[in-house]
Amino acid sequence: MATFGGAGPYLGTWVGVTSHVQAAAMVLFTILLLRFFLVFPKPKRVSRSRLANWAIYGAWVLFLACLVLELIFHPALYHTFGSVGSLLTLGYCILALAALTHTVVRTPRRDLRESGVGLILIGLLAAIGSMLIGAVALVLRFNLPGARYFPLMLVAIPLTMALAVRKQAGLGEAQAG
Repeated sequence: MATFGGAGPYLGTWVGVTSHVQAAAMVLFTILLLRFFLVFPKPKRVSRSRLANWAIYGAWVLFLACLVLELIFHPALYHTFGSVGSLLTLGYCILALAALTHTVVRTPRRDLRESGVGLILIGLLAAIGSMLIGAVALVLRFNLPGARYFPLMLVAIPLTMALAVRKQAGLGEAQAG
């Protein structure tokens, strides 16, 4: 209702609401990525910390509250918190990369190969490559299908993570049997 009441940059359309939902979803995606790397292939000590979990999800809940307030007081605060979402996304990505690096450095090579972390690294490289291709296509004004949406990133990361979990689960069953 608040978006229809104000004459902001989108003149009361729902475009702002979708951008808020997209920002919140992107931050949640990076939180879930961080949580995955905190527990895969073996849980790290910080993953058991309630304080760490409260900090990770608390920042996101606070961000959601800011987005809701921004919509209520539209247009005075419209898109003010978008950069906060980008900073949260960057922060969670850096922490996820640190957790992945910890796994790669501290886990014996044989266990790494058996766990499927290599598959995840391939997925991450494919995602980064697709983002670079999309960015170059935009700069050079090539009209590549999906260049703005980086579709490979949306498929490569979850798919390789699922394959790694499946491989890890199969390894656990083989050791138990």
